Formats: sequence, C-alpha cells, structure tokens
Amino acid sequence: MAKRALIFALACALALSLCACQTQSLLSPEREEQTPARSRFEYTRLDDLPDIDYQDRAFRIAVYDPQSVFPENADSTLAFALNERNKRVEEKFRIRLENAGIPQETFFPELLNAYESGEDLCDLIVAPASMAPLFLASDMLLNVHSLPNADYTKTYFDATAMRAASIGASTYEVVGDFTYSPGSYWCVCYNQTLMNWFGFTDFITLARNGQWDWNLFNRYINWFYRDQNGDRVMTDADLFGLTSSADDETLAKIMWASSGIPFFQNDAPGGISMAYDTDRTQAMISAINTALNTPGRYAGGGKSPMQLFLDGQSLFYLCPASQVGYFQVQGMSVGLIPLPKLDETQEHFYSYVDPSAPVVYVLNSCTDTEFVGTILQGLYAASEDLVYNATMTIYTAYHLTGNAAVNFFDDMIRHGYYDPAFTLGDAIPELGSASFDVIRQVLFYGGDFRALYRNQIDAFDLTYAEREIHTR
Repeated sequence: MAKRALIFALACALALSLCACQTQSLLSPEREEQTPARSRFEYTRLDDLPDIDYQDRAFRIAVYDPQSVFPENADSTLAFALNERNKRVEEKFRIRLENAGIPQETFFPELLNAYESGEDLCDLIVAPASMAPLFLASDMLLNVHSLPNADYTKTYFDATAMRAASIGASTYEVVGDFTYSPGSYWCVCYNQTLMNWFGFTDFITLARNGQWDWNLFNRYINWFYRDQNGDRVMTDADLFGLTSSADDETLAKIMWASSGIPFFQNDAPGGISMAYDTDRTQAMISAINTALNTPGRYAGGGKSPMQLFLDGQSLFYLCPASQVGYFQVQGMSVGLIPLPKLDETQEHFYSYVDPSAPVVYVLNSCTDTEFVGTILQGLYAASEDLVYNATMTIYTAYHLTGNAAVNFFDDMIRHGYYDPAFTLGDAIPELGSASFDVIRQVLFYGGDFRALYRNQIDAFDLTYAEREIHTR
C-alpha cells in the first residue's frame, strides 16, 4: 500500500512537471518550409552492423511523444530524417517498427498494468527522463547492460552521460542519437540589440577567449539592470540583467549542472560514493547565490519572464534551446550561447538537460534481449548520420551565428549533465538527501555546507551498505 502511494505521488508530480515543461517543436511553422534541402546519406553507421533477417517481425515502441519517433509526414528536414531512419532499420533487419499506441494521459498506468499482468506490450520505451523514478519505484526497468549486441562504446551512444547516471554497474536509461533532442538542453539566450547598444563585448568572443564564466556573467547582470522610473523598486517596468521561466530551485539546478561537478562517482566497491566536497563546490554555491539574489534578476510579479525578454527588458534569458526559434520568429535579434563555466579551468561547457528530454528504457520483463539489443543498436547507429546531422543543419542555418557559436553549441550538447542525483534522486531517497538537498539547504535555508555534507556522508554510507541500492 505504501509503495502504491509513493508511485501515485510520483505520478502526480510528473504530470505537473511535464505540463510545465512542454518542449516546443524544433522549428516553428513559420520556419518549417524554409528548412535546408534534404539529402540522402548513401552510408550510415547502420551499414557497419551485420544483416539479420527477422522475417517481418514487429518491433513495438511505446513512445510518449509519437512525433519524435514516428512523424506523420515528412514536411520538414527533421521529420524526413526520422522517417528515413526508420525505413533503413526496417530494411536492414526485415522488421516492422510499430508504435505501441499508448496515450500520454495513461502512458505510465498502462505500462505498469501490462508489466504487472505479464502482458507483452512493447519492446522498447521512449519517454521523458523524468519518468525514471516512476519506473524504478515499481522495479520495472532492466539494466541495459544486460542487452546483447548493444555496444555503448559506439559514438552514437552518449557513454559519458550513461556512465554518469549509473549506480554502480546498473544503468537504466539509454542516451544517444536515437533520442537526440538538443532543444532540451538549457542555454543562455541573449538580446543582441541590447548587447550592442550597451557596447558589451560580443559574448561569443568572450567564450572563445575563455572568459565566459559565472563570475563575469553575474557582473554583466549588475552592470545592466536599471531602475527606469527611479522609484527604487524593481518591477516589470524596469531593465533586468537576467530572467528565466525556471523557479529558484530549478534555476539552482541549472546553474549547478553547468559546472559539471558530479554529486556521485562510481568508485565505491560495487556502487557509488559521494564526491562533491571540494573548493569548486563552494565556489559554485557562491555563484548560484549571487545570481539568485541580485536585484538584477527578474523573478516574475507582473509580466511573464518570457514576455519581459521579448519586450527587450532583459539582457539574458535562461531557457531550453528549443525556445530560441520562437524568439527569432517574433522578430528579436537573439543569440544562443552555452551556460557559463564555473571558471577558466573547466574544460567543457555543460548543460542542464530538461527532465522532459526523451531517453530509452527497457522493461525487465523483456524475454528476447538479443532481439531488443540488436534493434536498439540499429536505431542509434542509423540516427547518428541522419537525425543528428539534420538537427545540426537546422540549428546552424537558423539559430547559430558563426563557426564559434556552432562549436560551442556542439560542445554543450555533447556534455549534458546526467547524475543519479537528478535522474534517480526522487526514486531513491538516499541519493536525493545526499546530493542536491544539501545544496538546497545551503542556498535557501542558510545551512553550513561542510556540516551538512559530513552528516550526509555518514548517513549515506550507512544506508548504502544496508540497502545495497546499487543492485536495484
């Protein structure tokens, strides 16, 4: 009964978060017809895999957003690439890719009922990363390393993300080019007109010179904001340096992710250990605290943050990359740049991946793991050349200015921040309590980081040993 209550609570929270985080289409209708000419790749990584004849066998995929896998038409560059990918995989293995046809409204309940009744409903699940806690709370997921023929060292899998999100030897999500969704990666949109008007150095140039970090970003916020009417109260009539549709806690997560600092490492015997008691953590907490509490940040209270940015009253807007196309369609001169680094020693730009981003799951009731592993490998292999290239073509053509911006964007989406704290923390209390909960206590309740960390590491080691959560 208690377990059912937990699942119900998670389902309610998930429904609210998905409603709040609906991602926009990659291109708005106004831009679809202008997409670059399609091209058919004569060769894809799929051709490197052995031919297997499954004699017209159906491969059923339960897809939360059917258009992301089975577009109804090929009127856009991306839709054409998705359909072409599906066709080639079907021909390669002589299978039929089929949508399991589960409505979004009943997606999880139908999968849960089928799982508990032993019904063979699907071979693969493509659903938001935020659903992982639901599946794990019901012990529904297979460790994807159990799939034969799935080689996660290939470039079309995001091995770094999968490893970061693992608990010991157990990995429950497959991440890579089959579910490639750069629009789900959070970035900084900036008003190019305001940047030029105030005479600021081009932000792409700053990134190229290794200066795009949170210290400089926070200084720009404070340089820019203005009490326009002189009433000594910052309202939606004034100018702000930063705004975002994200609430304070989500904004803190987004900024933390940009540092790339892992909460956990897979270095304990058979599992994971806490790994973030460092000077860099203290510096990142300070940067987040500065951004959240500056009078130069607009947190709402009249206009929506998006409308404030559209009206030219904020220099920066933190959002998923999918939203940049909307601003451009509205006539804004807007640039896209990764979230800042913590400091100059950070090698890559990291990005917070929106919980609505799709990943692949496999039910642990899967009986033909060889079949599923083979087709999964094929879907990812075909996607690398077709889907990845189509998506990058769109962003390069319409959303990014210059080679440097393209390179930074590519670096950002190749370093999405995946950590058990974010992906599994809601399902496994030990993970949540030992990770971002500590940062939350420091930021919002004035807790002492070192004291909280010491308390949590003792509790984590104890409960970890007792429950062996890495085997779940």
